[in-house]
Amino acid sequence: MYHRVNPDGALGAITCQTFREQLKKIKRDFNPTSLTDLLETNAHGRTNRNSVVITFDDGYQDFFEYAFPILQEEGIPATIFVATGFIDEELWLWPDQIEFLLEETNVKKVSIKGLGEVFIYPERRNAWHRIADHCLTLPNSEKLALIEDLARQLYLVLPKTPPAPYRPMTWKQLRQMSDSGIIEVGSHSHSHPIMSKIDRDELTREVMIPKNRLTTELGIFKPIFCYPNGQPSDYTLYVVKALKFGGYKFGVVAYPGKRPIADPFEIKRYAASNSMMTFDKALYGVTRLAMF
Repeated sequence: MYHRVNPDGALGAITCQTFREQLKKIKRDFNPTSLTDLLETNAHGRTNRNSVVITFDDGYQDFFEYAFPILQEEGIPATIFVATGFIDEELWLWPDQIEFLLEETNVKKVSIKGLGEVFIYPERRNAWHRIADHCLTLPNSEKLALIEDLARQLYLVLPKTPPAPYRPMTWKQLRQMSDSGIIEVGSHSHSHPIMSKIDRDELTREVMIPKNRLTTELGIFKPIFCYPNGQPSDYTLYVVKALKFGGYKFGVVAYPGKRPIADPFEIKRYAASNSMMTFDKALYGVTRLAMF
């Protein structure tokens, strides 16, 4: 599970060099495959040995600029899950909004309802983690209100569209990659909310708008949904029911497990890392063995 790739590892990305090294190991010792191929083969009672799937979340521009060319050169397929409201430039992702505000301000501390005082100096990243983790516990409307209040306390105005470091890919770029035959595009909701924290109407929109937008823009719908944030508390049986009703066959989470594809609506993943030791442990099964 990857999010971002760029040359210097900025904004929590995997560096291009490390990404290429990781792909070469996968290609050398395993069978890289698309997520759809793996899941459909498994649904028919067959599993290709030593299969490895590469996935990306969100839909940042740097996937098209850096990750896609490397995947093409190495001949390895990947699945990217996009938040369609982000691609439509209706919004930018809320964790990025918090990061932008904290990076741009000279204010030293803020007061967050339900969290108390948060000191921005000397560790902006710690402040980001505290505020973002708190946002994960809130209903979507309260989270958005918190971010508005944070901007007010920091004497800043959020741009309507993401600044360059946070910008999304375009539909044209997604079509180009989808047409390449090595990239498949799945849904990551429309506005990237915590699915367990939204009401019934919002849930319907977050499930159905991506399905309609992906079908319209790409001419194809992959029935795979990637839960935003993807932790056990971020989705419920009711969310799964909504996905099934919306025509989805699979749901993807953001944590590993002993049997990664046993539950079609709880497909497990290992988070990528710039640490090759951490990567090797996940790739070669050491991390999984430790679960037993």
